[in-house]
Amino acid sequence: MVGEGDHLRHYWFAFIGGDRHWHPGQAFGGHSLCAPVLFQDRVANADETYDYELVAWERDYVRHYWFAAGGDRCWHRGESFGTQVHAAPVMVQHGRTGNYEVVVQEADTLRHYWFAWDGDCHWHRGQQLG
Repeated sequence: MVGEGDHLRHYWFAFIGGDRHWHPGQAFGGHSLCAPVLFQDRVANADETYDYELVAWERDYVRHYWFAAGGDRCWHRGESFGTQVHAAPVMVQHGRTGNYEVVVQEADTLRHYWFAWDGDCHWHRGQQLG
């Protein structure tokens, strides 16, 4: 994943049975200000593929994107969250439910956000840290 202008571009490498080269993929997003945080989701889809999850700092907020590896194989724009964001977010996935955790700098403090797979499937604002 690299920034190109004010968008992000997904590159993929054809390793197994491929030509062993990097290939440009879909450009997406807008106004990204830093290297995004990207990871492969630990929870498999019905066809045993794993989606990719990404959060990027855009202007003064954070935007969630996901890549449907088991579906249309495209990047999808998700929910934005945070206010007065001043730095790149940090994101992890944990637990048996596969919830996402993000810490981001808002103004002069850190803020915790989480995405819970509990039916509502959206980002929740957590406590202020420090």
